[in-house]
Amino acid sequence: MVVLLLLLLVLLDVDACNITVKIRSETKQKFRIQLFVPSLKLKSAKVLFTGPEEKKLKIEGPNCWADKWVVRTWKLDGGTAGGWTGARQESARLDALVPAWLRIVVGDDLRPMITDRESVFCSEGSFCG
Repeated sequence: MVVLLLLLLVLLDVDACNITVKIRSETKQKFRIQLFVPSLKLKSAKVLFTGPEEKKLKIEGPNCWADKWVVRTWKLDGGTAGGWTGARQESARLDALVPAWLRIVVGDDLRPMITDRESVFCSEGSFCG
């Protein structure tokens, strides 16, 4: 009976995701990065990096897998106004069955790449790593 109850609890939580996204900058360039999870209608703030460092975002919701996640980076446009222009964009389907994490690393080319992940499913994307 206990096994059936545990199985039921797991099955009820199958469509939920709980992912910590660790974003690491390995460049000295100033850039911004943003995550968009369409299936959750969730868009993170544009997180600013001013040099090598790591920041975390938490993604939680009922179903992360339905649509591809989009990760965008922006760079300073070089003009006197100090505006930002799009640098790179990557996308993939991501989901997790248990609390999980993934690391996105951004280098000098400002391309976001997943380098490490634990308990995260990743497909249909070139940045899965």
